Amino acid sequence: MWDVAIFMSLTAWAYIAYMCTIQYSEAVFAPLLIVAAALFTAAIVAHLWAANPQHAPYRASSYHWVAGLATAGAVAQLVAMHTDDPKMAVVWGPVAVAYLLASASVYRPSLDQAFTGIAVVAVLAVAVIVDGQAGEHPFGLAYVAIAVVGIVAIIILGQASYTGVATRTLEAWNRDTEQTLRQHNEEVREQVSDDVTSRLSREFQAEAEPLLAHIFQSGRISPAEAEAARALAGRVRERLLMLNSQNWLQAAGSEVQDDQRLVDTIDDGVRAALVALCVGIDTTGLGQPRFELTRGSKPGDIDIEMRAAVGRNLARTRIELAPYIRVVYVVFDDVRVSFRDGEVSLKFKYGEQ
Repeated sequence: MWDVAIFMSLTAWAYIAYMCTIQYSEAVFAPLLIVAAALFTAAIVAHLWAANPQHAPYRASSYHWVAGLATAGAVAQLVAMHTDDPKMAVVWGPVAVAYLLASASVYRPSLDQAFTGIAVVAVLAVAVIVDGQAGEHPFGLAYVAIAVVGIVAIIILGQASYTGVATRTLEAWNRDTEQTLRQHNEEVREQVSDDVTSRLSREFQAEAEPLLAHIFQSGRISPAEAEAARALAGRVRERLLMLNSQNWLQAAGSEVQDDQRLVDTIDDGVRAALVALCVGIDTTGLGQPRFELTRGSKPGDIDIEMRAAVGRNLARTRIELAPYIRVVYVVFDDVRVSFRDGEVSLKFKYGEQ
């Protein structure tokens, strides 16, 4: 949703700037339009900062700051126009609030959206009523207040309701998926075990078959063949020990330098992110990534550094790795990425959150 947040934020700012420009000469309190534009700009900047994957997750405090600044901007716009005309073409501040909060809604749970939306609607309704005391309205202040804040209530509370439904649907889908995975887990393990056994059997057979064929043809075992059999058994033993000593990150197709066995302390959720990164690097064709794990400055922290060749096309590599790097931003702390000297380098920390 980062790309969507950029698009909606830019369109919101363009709309706000346009409306402030054309209404400046019509406003009763024109300087307040500048204040409204500044408050909306601050809200948009805060929204983009919080929505950036490098600053994930989008916390409640950030969402409340965005809502508060946008609401203050809408109140300033209402007071600046000081009109009894509730049309959106005149009183556009509440519409801009609803649009901006709709962009931020995908990052927050439905309950937070609902409570924040109710607070925003209440503040705007009070502002309309207070500002409208100076004039007379044919249908009363209640009608004007409902006309101004109605669209805000519909968009914000409707989005909160949709988020709740989408979340429950996703949770149900996850439960069904987990149940299906558990049912097929044993079958998959058996299949993987059979595949690994078959691959190792072919590997060992390629070495043992010539020796056994020579023994069968000669009808006896010479000292040289006995020594060759002992050497072959040693190589098989070393191969099995090496496979047994591999950690999960090496099994994902990477080279790992981890003298303190820190990789075994990483939880399953984070392991999935690193395995996905290895798969992404392999899919991009960058070759085998190299990981180095060391203890961090704080107890329980792990400093992780990954390096891989960038390939011939640096721009394409950046684009193809971008989704995986965004996941790293969300899961880990203090993420630093560089593309230089013919390789991509990622440095990040685990254990601080």
